[in-house]
Amino acid sequence: MSFEGAEARHGGLTIRRFRQKIQAFEQSKATRSREKHMKLEFVGSTSSSGGCPSIYETDRGTVVIQGIQITDRATLAQARDILDGEAFVEVPKELFRFLR
Repeated sequence: MSFEGAEARHGGLTIRRFRQKIQAFEQSKATRSREKHMKLEFVGSTSSSGGCPSIYETDRGTVVIQGIQITDRATLAQARDILDGEAFVEVPKELFRFLR
């Protein structure tokens, strides 16, 4: 059995899970540093009050979605590869009509 495939444990944490945590931390750190200078441009909302759900375009060619954060553990358990610092939000499909 190779070291890579071994379920070696130290303090109850597998080597594989430890590496995943390091990768997640590095990605989270990179994301936080990118967010410092992001410019948002409001694109549209399906809310009559101007709150969520809303969609924004950034100066980096990406979009930001404002919606209700999903916190239900059973729902999140169905999602793949949720990293630290990531959140899932729910918005109606009709919100995407605002994208160009």
